[in-house]
Amino acid sequence: CGWWPSGEKQKRWHEALLDGPGDKMTALDFHTYVEVPPLPDVAAEAKVFAIGAIPVQQERALMQFRQDCLNRGLDSVRAVVGEYNNRPNETIPPRQMAVANFLAYAGWLHAFLRQSEYVMGANATEFTVFNSGALRFGTAHPRVELYALYAREAGSRPLAARLETPVAAIP
Repeated sequence: CGWWPSGEKQKRWHEALLDGPGDKMTALDFHTYVEVPPLPDVAAEAKVFAIGAIPVQQERALMQFRQDCLNRGLDSVRAVVGEYNNRPNETIPPRQMAVANFLAYAGWLHAFLRQSEYVMGANATEFTVFNSGALRFGTAHPRVELYALYAREAGSRPLAARLETPVAAIP
């Protein structure tokens, strides 16, 4: 079981795993629950943007972990993202929070597709006994609509696309 690959503590944890039993590992399972803090002086729109951008940073961290494996000759080690989710932000109006979730889950989905040779599986979750703030069972999360949209419209052939845009700073 790994720690989401970003930050100094996480780096030390992963280095210990890779340098120790790494040659016996098949996969490392990452779990992440992310949130944007209330930030009272930041507008809701900026928080929505920040939530939507989280998958970009996390994909970069996964790519760096993959490179760390390759640098050690651990070519067969794969990643599993056993849990990932956004935590709700009470300072963002519900409709805007739904948009933020939609953007973030689309970002994660595309990141996992781009890294599919390395990421063996991913499980979005919010219903857990460990998450006291989880919505009640049966309440549709915005990603349900996202996945339904993809199922209807995505097709079965990947299409190469490239977008170049300035990078925005997030508080």
